Amino acid sequence: MKVFIDSNVLIATLRGSALCRQLLFQVQEATRQELFISDTVLSETARILRHKMGVPPEVIAAQLAQVAELLQVAPRSSAPIPCPDPDDGWVLADAVQTGADYFVTGDKVLLAMYTVQSLRIVTPRELMDQVYRGIPIARFEAHEDSPTYSV
Repeated sequence: MKVFIDSNVLIATLRGSALCRQLLFQVQEATRQELFISDTVLSETARILRHKMGVPPEVIAAQLAQVAELLQVAPRSSAPIPCPDPDDGWVLADAVQTGADYFVTGDKVLLAMYTVQSLRIVTPRELMDQVYRGIPIARFEAHEDSPTYSV
């Protein structure tokens, strides 16, 4: 199983979310290092931490260096995947490029897409329930009305 982590989950992990932190470490252990982020996610994370949360640059650099040691960092994709937010299209393309099975995010717009190619879009809780409790990932009502985005 390959898992790609979105910037909002990475930020939640760095800012102290127990669920997201547990997810990263347990999934990394279960997937034997097949846990991915991308240069795009690292850049977006640094920008948000600095400009929206006021984290000092030296703290950001140290935290992201640790993240890069723990996760595989994929290069930027050459073209985005069509989706409602063009910036998200680049991150989705990075995830697809890695061959990930799951894209973990808290972004409701992305979650409503449900899948992109063979990539299943899930919340941290959904993935934890699937991997560690054997609970299948349900298709929520919001997924039923979600638009289809072809690539």
